[in-house]
Amino acid sequence: MQSGFTQFDIFPKKYHILYWIGNVMLWTFFVLITDGIIWEPFVNKMCYLPSQMLATYAFLYFLIPYLFQGRWLKFIGLFAFISYVATVIARINKIYIYEPALGYDDPQEPLWEIITTPSHLMSQYMLWVYLTPVITLLIVLVIIHLKEKTRLEELKKEKNIAELRFLKAQVHPHFLFNTLNNLYSLATVDSPQTAATTHKLSSILKYMFYKCNQPAVTLSEEIKLLSNYLDLEKIRYGNRLEVNFTYNVANEKSSIAPLVFLTVVENAFKHGASSDINNPRINIRLEEKDSNLEFEVYNTKPQEVSTDKLSYRKGIGMTNVTRQLQLVYPDQHKLEIEQGEYHYRVHIIISPNQKAQTI
Repeated sequence: MQSGFTQFDIFPKKYHILYWIGNVMLWTFFVLITDGIIWEPFVNKMCYLPSQMLATYAFLYFLIPYLFQGRWLKFIGLFAFISYVATVIARINKIYIYEPALGYDDPQEPLWEIITTPSHLMSQYMLWVYLTPVITLLIVLVIIHLKEKTRLEELKKEKNIAELRFLKAQVHPHFLFNTLNNLYSLATVDSPQTAATTHKLSSILKYMFYKCNQPAVTLSEEIKLLSNYLDLEKIRYGNRLEVNFTYNVANEKSSIAPLVFLTVVENAFKHGASSDINNPRINIRLEEKDSNLEFEVYNTKPQEVSTDKLSYRKGIGMTNVTRQLQLVYPDQHKLEIEQGEYHYRVHIIISPNQKAQTI
């Protein structure tokens, strides 16, 4: 049987002493403000205290484990025995301590008569003995529930952090592979664009290594990242690709989760520009509209593909975006994916007052 201490002993031992001192003081103060007396309730409480402590600790540390395990016979037997012992102690303390301390001249019952009248003990002392244990049990259960809730939230938070880092890391290989290929092509022909391309790549790498581990970045930083990325892709595709990037943001210092937008843009190039042998076109729009932050990416796709053979909806890119939005903006965003016969469109709406969660 698991010891009750491992489950219900939620406070260090020193706090147990403080709890019982507070219990006595609270009861005494309550009677004082209602009846205007202090000595009698204090003595009365001290007489019941040993029985209440016995019942409380016995219930928490021994009875409840049997109850949770469904061992009803042992639970009932121990409960009856502990209740009998606790009420005997309560009756003895009342007769031999409480009444003499207050000057009562009532005849004292002999010990044998006290321990052989269980029905009288239960009817007269059961409520007073178990009132404090029941209240204590309720307090402990509430605290355990709150601690367990906090623990589960922490576990969820840690899981989300690990998952979000993994999702962010998935962006890096795709992006870096394409960009390094572009840079290699420029270097082989000694292009004057090599230095500018290297500088933009350096800026992007710095952003990824130092900014992406943060829960949020400013919109201006994300806009700069997108602009650098688009410049690198324009070098790769040249004049055969039409790219339009417009943004209208009132406060570029407001925060946004890093790399969510980049993944969508990267997908547009992967499934649109790289597959369209004609004149591919990508339109990107970022703006504040109707008090929302909206991001939309439109790209053409090969006309001969009438179904989602490229798995645009199911690919790792959009799966990544969907999961990131769920983690960082739970119930605070809207994601629309439209697949036409000749185009794809991704539309993300994020509530303006909802910052990226620090997870």
